[in-house]
Amino acid sequence: MTQQTDPPSITAYIAQRLRGLLSQLETPPATLVVGFSGGVDSTVLLHAAVLTSPLPVHGVYIHHGLSTNADEWQAHCQRYCQQHQIPFHAIHVDVVDQARKSLEEQARNARYAALTAYCQQHQGALLLGQHQDDQLETLLLTLKRGSGPLGLAAMTEISYRGHIAVLRPLLSLSRRQIEQTALAHDLNWIFDESNLDPRFDRNFLRNDIIPLLKKRWPHIASTAARSCDLLQEQNAMLQDVIEERYTLAAGPNHTLLVKPLLALKRRWQRAVCRHWLAKDSLAMPSQAQLDEILRCLHAREDAQPLVQVGDYAVRRFAGALYVCQPLAPATEAILVPHQKHHLPWWYTDFIIQQSGAWRAVPFTSLSKVYSVKNRVSKTPRKWLKEWHVPPWERDNVPLLLKDDEPVAVLLKETVVELQDGIADKIVIY
Repeated sequence: MTQQTDPPSITAYIAQRLRGLLSQLETPPATLVVGFSGGVDSTVLLHAAVLTSPLPVHGVYIHHGLSTNADEWQAHCQRYCQQHQIPFHAIHVDVVDQARKSLEEQARNARYAALTAYCQQHQGALLLGQHQDDQLETLLLTLKRGSGPLGLAAMTEISYRGHIAVLRPLLSLSRRQIEQTALAHDLNWIFDESNLDPRFDRNFLRNDIIPLLKKRWPHIASTAARSCDLLQEQNAMLQDVIEERYTLAAGPNHTLLVKPLLALKRRWQRAVCRHWLAKDSLAMPSQAQLDEILRCLHAREDAQPLVQVGDYAVRRFAGALYVCQPLAPATEAILVPHQKHHLPWWYTDFIIQQSGAWRAVPFTSLSKVYSVKNRVSKTPRKWLKEWHVPPWERDNVPLLLKDDEPVAVLLKETVVELQDGIADKIVIY
């Protein structure tokens, strides 16, 4: 961080960091989407981004419905954006307090899901106002959870949620510097009373523990941030090696092949499995769950072991590990040509580039199917077994009909023709 601490220098520093982060992205965004809660951090970030960014900047407020003041905060954010001619959007999300689940985590997951969906719609990069003091809190929370090097590295200035870039240009600034900047620029912000609720671990650290640490060690936030930076550098080098080993074990349809995994030492098996799950931004398994996944590598060939990890499961089938997420029951869907489709009961997005009356139905709803390529007729289940579709997915595989004639089967990454030339008319995303 620059040694300058006066507000104009800090505003210039935020602009410099933002430009630097954007220059590192492989795909430049069309818009910058600021997660705008109305608090001091996101207010300063939005202010600096609008002043200095050549790209359009949007302010997006996430309404969790957890506070009686949420409507008032939304109105404050909307007024601010209207006054500064900033496109504003409010998104309501449902967060239900469930037993044995952290309300903080559920709210955070819902917030990220809503913000990244908005970014996807607007080809945007997500900007968050997390700063150096937040980094210290995150580090302490990961220590409490017993995290490894990736977790202890805490937050990075650039990360990804799916294909959405998440940028944190304030990460080297202290809360005090941000508040001084807000006051100097006469910015108004709200205070979320839930930040005082000691039930939440982050609030307990922020209000009770970190003030004591800073009293003893005034520079602990900056020294902890330095440790996180060093860990991030080491992790980056380690990730290069893990990626090499992952490439050797990666199978089709984002599977992991058992045989090359078994050739690795157990510590590398763990690392490769975590890397595999991280590629889909999935929640990391606990140590015990990861041990269960590794035991699947030694299961009988005809076994189909399953390890449940939160909302998804890891299964073994035909010499590979699969990630399985819940699918809706298969049904019938009307398909409109030249329009992107996502069936709730299947994984693949696709566009049909041919006119006609198109429908999707479960492939297994047919009794027998004739393949133009193989010149034979078989039951759908025999075809699916031949195509190495896992048993738990077979009832959901879509059959595409044109003018009531079966013409194609939609697998995860390929289209199987039931009629000559039809595969070229269906584009998978």
